[in-house]
Amino acid sequence: MPTDLEIKLASVALVTNNHPRGRTPKLESVGDDPDERFFMLATFCFDLSRKLKYISYALREYYPILDSKSADEVLKEKILADECYINPKPTPIPWEAMAIRAEEVMKRLHDELVAEGYPVYPPEGGCPPC
Repeated sequence: MPTDLEIKLASVALVTNNHPRGRTPKLESVGDDPDERFFMLATFCFDLSRKLKYISYALREYYPILDSKSADEVLKEKILADECYINPKPTPIPWEAMAIRAEEVMKRLHDELVAEGYPVYPPEGGCPPC
């Protein structure tokens, strides 16, 4: 039986184990089209942000302001559903559509974490003066 730590680490491993369109060519797929290049980069940026939020979910029980119930199966389902939504297979969607979907998921995950009490930085009043 895996320990709680092993389950958390497995969740982090799942989150970081993929990226949009897998091992397909990236630079060659967008050619010289600046819009396609932009949307490809936006997709990767939003995808990274989304994955960081999954790590927050995986570790959320360690935040003292959250309750410590385990939700690993729910997290696994959430990760896989969002991955399929952003990066549908077997037929890929255009980079622009992927970027829009990735941004939607990134924002939804942020809102969900904030609703659970995840600390938001900088605070609403802004950062203290440097």
